[in-house]
Amino acid sequence: MRASCGYREAGAYRRFTEVVGPVLAQRCVDSVREEAADALARFLRYDAFDLRQADGETRELVPVVARGPRAAAVLERGHGVYGAGLSGWVASRQEALLTNRAHLDPRSLLIPGTPRIPEAVIGVPLVARGRLNHVLSVRRFGGLDTFSEQELVLTRCFGDLVGIALDNANARAELQRQASTDALTGLSNRRHFMEQLANATAAAQALDQMLGVLLVDVDGLKLANDTLGHHVGDRLLSIVADTLRSELADGDVAARLAGDEFAALLPGTDAVRASAIACRLEQALNTAARETTGLRGVGASVGWAAHPTDGHDPEELLLAADRSMYETKRRHHRFARRPVVP
Repeated sequence: MRASCGYREAGAYRRFTEVVGPVLAQRCVDSVREEAADALARFLRYDAFDLRQADGETRELVPVVARGPRAAAVLERGHGVYGAGLSGWVASRQEALLTNRAHLDPRSLLIPGTPRIPEAVIGVPLVARGRLNHVLSVRRFGGLDTFSEQELVLTRCFGDLVGIALDNANARAELQRQASTDALTGLSNRRHFMEQLANATAAAQALDQMLGVLLVDVDGLKLANDTLGHHVGDRLLSIVADTLRSELADGDVAARLAGDEFAALLPGTDAVRASAIACRLEQALNTAARETTGLRGVGASVGWAAHPTDGHDPEELLLAADRSMYETKRRHHRFARRPVVP
């Protein structure tokens, strides 16, 4: 009898690891989430599934994956907070939950626009390194179809592994972000920008599309550093980055190339529009520089180029934008440094 139980347990464990393996193999957060919903369904029957991302600072729960007849309502209107509803109870206590009469449970909250029906619910916290990252819930509808304690244990074990997989994917994404991001401004760094420029120009050539490129030089940064201190110079660079974000459109890419040099990619932008954007951006940057430092001689020069008018490859576009930028410097009677080249 013991041997028979051992065989059954070994078989169940093997099936469990076979199902969980693909979840652990996913490398990005979205893939882990989607694979988790599919994997759990292979060994636990459910009528509905949802996964909510937990924010420990705001204490919000945001639905990111939902399956079942109410999936659309969950994703659209299922936002919650710690302590409210069954998922909120799981989040605030970081404890698993099993309630086979959830519709009568005083902790339960109804999602607006959905009917209150008899249902059984399992909710588990997904925790890694002592931090809650998601809450997973599964449901069975009808009142007579309940969950067992063994299914709760199985879901908890599954949740523990999914929590680790999500944490690993988040850590991987953060390392990739740091490798491609300028630490001071949060913009793309030079290496990442050059990769994006190469990809964008290749796509523009292949699809006969327009592409704008801007180069921005912060004039007088050394003056600001020497006169007011490096903390003001760093603040100026951060404000330049913020101005780029606010002035550029969704889909445009801003980067800090080095020191006082910035750049931007403007997909789908022709020469006329690139020139207009450069002019508007320069005015905004000069205003921000004056307000930040109060110094004459501190400002910004912006140059532009566009594919295919000014070039077809990254080097041609950057050199054309660089020439444009130093034309701007000459108009401003500002000191022209060595041109920016790839």
